[in-house]
Amino acid sequence: MPDAPPASPILTFHRLIEQARPPMRADRSAIGTLPTADEVLSRPEVTPANLGRWLAERVRPGELNVLTLHAEVEGRELLPAFREFLTILLARGARFPRLLDAARAAADRPLPAEEIAWGRIPHRIGEVGFQPSALEPAG
Repeated sequence: MPDAPPASPILTFHRLIEQARPPMRADRSAIGTLPTADEVLSRPEVTPANLGRWLAERVRPGELNVLTLHAEVEGRELLPAFREFLTILLARGARFPRLLDAARAAADRPLPAEEIAWGRIPHRIGEVGFQPSALEPAG
């Protein structure tokens, strides 16, 4: 049996852009505000055929939205889904700033902090680090 999770957080997460919505699930705490394809495809309602639309529906206009992807997945077998995701966002007039530029723009503001917890969450195998607020329903 694995060791019990620590009683207190093992680290504190600092959000880069205060106005950005809180990250969701473990992937978002790893520098993303959208879940990764492998996480999303574990949901019964999401398939490779509708993945691009599903992700695009979760992009929030006017906020920094970060998608962490894997070139060997989204750039190969899921390329049609990734292409559809980008096509939808371009049609909406989305901009695609570099993360470095977003960080520089936020550098003068204080960074909000949030604790990281350890445990099991829906749609992930095993235990992961996550932000408890990310599991709270969006308001």
